Amino acid sequence: KDTAISNILQSNHAWVLAEVALGEYLALETTGGFVVPKSKNALYYRGWYFDSPASLKSHNELVREYNIRVGIRNQIAAEDNKVIAEHNKSTDPATAARLEAVHNKLAELIKQQEAALNNVMSEINKLAIPL
Repeated sequence: KDTAISNILQSNHAWVLAEVALGEYLALETTGGFVVPKSKNALYYRGWYFDSPASLKSHNELVREYNIRVGIRNQIAAEDNKVIAEHNKSTDPATAARLEAVHNKLAELIKQQEAALNNVMSEINKLAIPL
């Protein structure tokens, strides 16, 4: 309602669009209890909608999963950065080889999390229908 966004994960507010005539809508700001004509704020007339309350609930669950997975991915990446820094400082070939193996495993885990994030985002996009 304040900024034009292109990704549903950037959204942080909901309202009701009431169909007042065929193909004609009026935005109802339920938080504040007022009507928002398109002439006052066109952003209320764009975004995403859900076919049913069940779809919205599924969407919210997927967003929670997405956010958790982002946190996990970021934790793994932070740990990987530490391993890389330690590897770069190492002077012992055996230690360097062990750290490289750890890095390779962490990189694999990051890729797995990113693939899972893409899958979750795909599911979110299937549920959220652009206006």
